[in-house]
Amino acid sequence: MAEFTPGKSDYNRKRIVVRSLIGKLARSRIGKVLLRRKVLIVLSATVLAVYLGQRGVSYFDLIVAFGTLIIGAIIFNGERGIRFGFVLWVLTLALGYRTVEVTPNLHIHPSEILLWFLLACICAHRQLLSHTRLTLPLWIWLMIPFWVAAWWPLIPGNAQWDQMLNEFRNFLMLIPLMIVTTVVLKQRRNWQRLLLAFFAASTWIAVFGILEFWVSGITKLFPGFMTGRSAGTIEGFERAMFSFWGGPMATFICALALPLAIVAARWWPAQWQRALIVGSAIAQIIAIYIGGYRSVWFFVGIEIVLAC
Repeated sequence: MAEFTPGKSDYNRKRIVVRSLIGKLARSRIGKVLLRRKVLIVLSATVLAVYLGQRGVSYFDLIVAFGTLIIGAIIFNGERGIRFGFVLWVLTLALGYRTVEVTPNLHIHPSEILLWFLLACICAHRQLLSHTRLTLPLWIWLMIPFWVAAWWPLIPGNAQWDQMLNEFRNFLMLIPLMIVTTVVLKQRRNWQRLLLAFFAASTWIAVFGILEFWVSGITKLFPGFMTGRSAGTIEGFERAMFSFWGGPMATFICALALPLAIVAARWWPAQWQRALIVGSAIAQIIAIYIGGYRSVWFFVGIEIVLAC
């Protein structure tokens, strides 16, 4: 048996050499990919800086930049990029509800396009499709016949297509939202990321609305992002405008995100973390109050009673 020993040792040496070569080749390819990403990021940042330096920053520029960041994260990171992109999509709530006019009766929010893009990436990702069944809840299937019947006024010519599509897209967005949410939330740890992103976006809306309401000079720092200075008064009550977001409707997001403070306090038990959570909750309550919607006040009151 000893005569076969040199052959085995040579074979083991060849395996070690081949493995090392494969490792070097893989590292070199990964290094090239990372280098390309860094070069692309630097070039994009340079072009964006030059562009913004010439004409200043507007709300549309901010939306485009944030949308480009999400698309880049999705394209360069595959499955992880889809999950990370959905978290960034949730953060777009902090940028406000400003739409792009397609026709006088049809306005589209950029986040809608990003959500459909996420759905397209999921459909093109074979690994995700092999582990996830793309389906819709029963209640959406039951609603589809009514969606089709709602287009009947268009046939006799009693309605305009763009006006009907502008209303129909509110229901149509449920399809990509349900599918993308199902895929992303399949892993439990993504719940924390999404809920934290929603809570952070709501906190940003509340803090900026409070500053805008009591610090009048802050609107001059971001004039391109403001829609108006006053939302009017209701029976002598002066309402905050939340002009960075687009209107006092921003407080609806704060009302939905407020109960997450209880869950967040359990997930992050450190004292400084809980202090931030309590501060965020207080800011959201103040924002809801100065928003002036009595229905939201009543809703928050029910939340507080149930929490106690």
